[in-house]
Amino acid sequence: HSVHLAVQVDVGCSQSVKALFKVVTREYGVSPSIVVNCAGILGAGRYLTDTPEDDFDDVVRVNLK
Repeated sequence: HSVHLAVQVDVGCSQSVKALFKVVTREYGVSPSIVVNCAGILGAGRYLTDTPEDDFDDVVRVNLK
């Protein structure tokens, strides 16, 4: 018997990820044994040389952190 819970999390923010574990622990009394991350962004579709640094930082923060 499996139990599933979907929670929206900003994967680029460690506090948001920590909050996920608190929500699951509060809801089920145990920390999650498996967490699936299906986040990713592409940015604005420009050449890297034309991409503002803030946009590039957002892509790295979400996709690689």
